Amino acid sequence: MSRSDPSPAPAGPGTTASLPRARVALLFTVMLVTAAGNTAMQSVMPSIGTALKVEDVWISLAYTWSALLWMTCAPMWARRSDRRGRKAMMAIGLLGFISSFGLCGLALWLGLNGWLGAIGTLLLFALCRSLYGGFGSAAPPAVQAYVASRTSRAERTQALSLISSSFGLGTVVGPALAPYFIMPGLGLVGPFVAFTLIAVIVLAALRFWLPDDTPAFAGRGDVMAAPFSANSDRAPARPLWRMRTMKTPR
Repeated sequence: MSRSDPSPAPAGPGTTASLPRARVALLFTVMLVTAAGNTAMQSVMPSIGTALKVEDVWISLAYTWSALLWMTCAPMWARRSDRRGRKAMMAIGLLGFISSFGLCGLALWLGLNGWLGAIGTLLLFALCRSLYGGFGSAAPPAVQAYVASRTSRAERTQALSLISSSFGLGTVVGPALAPYFIMPGLGLVGPFVAFTLIAVIVLAALRFWLPDDTPAFAGRGDVMAAPFSANSDRAPARPLWRMRTMKTPR
């Protein structure tokens, strides 16, 4: 069962509020799994493209479509998290990740085993990737907003840097783990199955251990790009976060 968050948002620059370590670890894991799964998939897709006898450019188009949806939908989810709560948006993001990875793995398995032609496999794969770009993009901005709205100004930079580093770490860990998930019976779609199951566990932990939140502050910042998208290495020069107070519902 989920719990309510008894701790209020930071009251001002003089406070020293910080998140419990267990809660930070859970938020870190949400970001890590999202990034690691995505880059693990990208590391095996060239081999899958070779097996399907399609050129890499067609696979790249599916990534581009997903990244475009990510950058379009992420600001919408960030605004929605200010009204509906960060935890709810994290759950939506993980559900988008789980459904996208599970269905992408199924589509590619059908193609690799001859149930679908190469073109049909790629079209179905691109359709399933839309779930990642459209709904998976809800998690990262919600995680950042959760941290920003529940830490003091003194703690905020360090906490956000730690959370952001999980996204970068995931882009490195994913390709390193992918070969270990290529297993008999599943072959190249093994990483899809593995990261889908890992994300299910993380979602269960999120629902059980992270308290429900009612936003009293709005966290504003640049939207984090999808891993390995066209602008994933963009480093804005201006400050990432600005806080503005919202009236707490009575």
